[in-house]
Amino acid sequence: MHEIWEQANSIFNAVKLDNSIIYKGVKIVKDDQGIRIYSTETDFYTDMTYSFVVGTFEESLKNYLKNKYMRKLTAIENSIQKEINGKRNHKRYNYLKKLRETYLTKYNEVNTKKVTRR
Repeated sequence: MHEIWEQANSIFNAVKLDNSIIYKGVKIVKDDQGIRIYSTETDFYTDMTYSFVVGTFEESLKNYLKNKYMRKLTAIENSIQKEINGKRNHKRYNYLKKLRETYLTKYNEVNTKKVTRR
């Protein structure tokens, strides 16, 4: 776990606080009991320490982000289908299309080495 802390601490874009590091929706907290890893995806942070231990920090983060973006894309696709088949609200439909494009860009960024957005 200390290797994961050091790897996360060496990332330039990570936000470093007193005893925690936040990077791409993942918060790593170091305290007296050890190191804990949380997902900041919702208002209540979920502990994902044990699923994050496999491999390096970058590999675990990449795997987590792939799964997160696929869940988001699936939910957006379902919402688009509901708009097309039901309400037919064009503003909402256009919003969902832009949101889908945003998450596709993020997903592709995780799957490739090249950064596609800033």
